[in-house]
Amino acid sequence: MKDDERLAVVYKAETEMDAITISALLEQNDIKAAVRSRQIPMYDGIAKIFDPVWGEVLVFESDLEEARQLVADYLRAWEEER
Repeated sequence: MKDDERLAVVYKAETEMDAITISALLEQNDIKAAVRSRQIPMYDGIAKIFDPVWGEVLVFESDLEEARQLVADYLRAWEEER
C-alpha cells in the first residue's frame, strides 16, 4: 500500500449485514476493508427506494483482484449451499 493509494469498490451490498459479512471475510484474509453506506441518516432507508444498494465494501486498489476472487468464491459457495 502506498500513502496515496486509492480505494476501490469490491462489493455492492443490498443490506448492512451483507456489507459487514463481506468486510469481515476480507479482514480475515488480511485485506483491509471499509464499509461505506449510501443511506441518508434520519430518512430510514428512503435512499434504497431509488437505489437497491445499501452501501459498498471498499479495499485498496492493490488488493482489488484478490478481494474480488475471495468475494466471488464466497458468494458461489453460499449460493451452492442454498
